[in-house]
Parts: sequence; C-alpha cells; structure tokens
Amino acid sequence: MCKIALAVVLSLCLAGGAAAASDIDGSWLFVFDTEAGERRAAATLKLEGERVSGKVDVSDKAGGDTDITGAYSASSGEVSLSFPYYSEDAGYKAEVQMTGKLKDGKITGNWKFDVYSGTFTGSRND
Repeated sequence: MCKIALAVVLSLCLAGGAAAASDIDGSWLFVFDTEAGERRAAATLKLEGERVSGKVDVSDKAGGDTDITGAYSASSGEVSLSFPYYSEDAGYKAEVQMTGKLKDGKITGNWKFDVYSGTFTGSRND
C-alpha cells in the first residue's frame, strides 16, 4: 500500500514539473515601456528545475541574439530574467534585469537597466 501511495505522489510531482516547464518553455515576445517609447525583444526560454535559460534577440540586425538567464518558481509564478544589452539611446552596455509574475499565460512586471526602469509584458510568441 505504501509503495502505491509513493508511486502516486512521485507521478504527481513529476507531472507538476512538466506543467511548470510548459508554462515557461517556448517563444516569447517581451514589450518594454521605456522613456524613449516601446521596445520589443523576442526570446526563446527553457526551464530546467527552477533555472531559466535561452536566447533573446535584442537587435534589429541579424545575429542580435544574446544569452538570457534567470529563475522561475511554479508555486508562486515569480520570474526573474537578465541579459546584457547595449543601448544606443544610453550609449553603453549594462545588464537588463526583469522581475515579474507569470499569470494566465503572460509575464508582467518591472525591468531595470542601470538607472533606467519601467514595466514590461511578455506574451507567448509560439
């Protein structure tokens, strides 16, 4: 009886992990509200445990992909992401830090780039 209960618990845990990965895994379009207007970035994310990795296209030019890393908590829906970015408006490179929450298939939250900050929304781009 205990072996059956353990098997059920393990299968539920594994199913929950697969559901969490499917929440984040895939293509996303992020829209950043900035002082200079709306900025967009397409990203491909992959979840391994609570670690998020992938690529984000931060350029209108070919080969503008850069690494994006972060974390995701399936229990709270909290997402944190970061990637290096060269801002032509600001004239330098710094880390973009994003913190938000995944709810109803969208990630919404706040971003920070050095002294600049604002809000963002991420939608599935599959």
